[in-house]
Amino acid sequence: MDVQGQLLLIVDDSITVRAAIRRALEPTGLFERYAEAANGGEGLEILKQRAVDLVLCDVVMPDVDGFEFLRRMKCLPEHGEIPVLMLTAQESVEKKVAGLELGASDYVTKPFAKDELIARVRLHLKLKLVQDKLREASITDYLTRRFNRRHFMELFHTELERARRHRHPLSLVILDIDHFKKINDTLGHLQGDRILVAVSETIRANVRGEDIVARYGGEEFVILLPHVDDAGARAAAEKVRTVVAETPFDGMGGATVTISSGVVTFHPETAGGTTTDMLLMLADMALYSAKDHGRNRVEVAEVPA
Repeated sequence: MDVQGQLLLIVDDSITVRAAIRRALEPTGLFERYAEAANGGEGLEILKQRAVDLVLCDVVMPDVDGFEFLRRMKCLPEHGEIPVLMLTAQESVEKKVAGLELGASDYVTKPFAKDELIARVRLHLKLKLVQDKLREASITDYLTRRFNRRHFMELFHTELERARRHRHPLSLVILDIDHFKKINDTLGHLQGDRILVAVSETIRANVRGEDIVARYGGEEFVILLPHVDDAGARAAAEKVRTVVAETPFDGMGGATVTISSGVVTFHPETAGGTTTDMLLMLADMALYSAKDHGRNRVEVAEVPA
């Protein structure tokens, strides 16, 4: 949910209808913020700029009508899960079916009854909350709350294609906690889990907001750094390595925790045909080189031209 409070977007060419919706919903406290648009085009612009939780949208509007708004909105992955309740004075079953097939969540007939509007909005907010929780569970690692391997691979494919298309570098770091089996064997698996969580939080806190951090498996983590070249990726990996080594993690009895890392960078101008599997293999080879050379270090692989 939006940390600033839930936002309702009302898309209707009638200022009277928009005001009536707000009068009905504001006393319920379901939304802390409201945005209004007079047609679908204005609604789409608001969606680009603000995190919307639910949309109430008229069907018949000038310029961009409700169906066209819905069609364009549902084409955008980041907006596809936002529930849209269509407002219509038309009782045509065909029209309602058309809207539902385009992705509408429900219909509210105008003139609407206040209690019905509130009930339908409340229902779809609850459904969205359940769906959000299910989606979060499907893409995150249960222990560390970082992205899981499956979702990371989806993001990796997307970012690699974006880097290839827009011709910018993309760097990958694979990190592995050194001697993690020893931590489990001597201090127990519960302490091992605590270290996994603490290290994942340390990684996340020491990279950029746009960087993607995931638990790759076991004691391995990955970082994807868009628009970062070889030098920047090495610097980012060294920063994380240094912070982890200097952090006194709880339950370690004064012993330090260290990580080893393998780094690789995709450059579209010299290695345009590179795949995600190739980059993962090269970063993994660099990681093993770091292990072989004493651990607690960063090694960088080069992508063959």
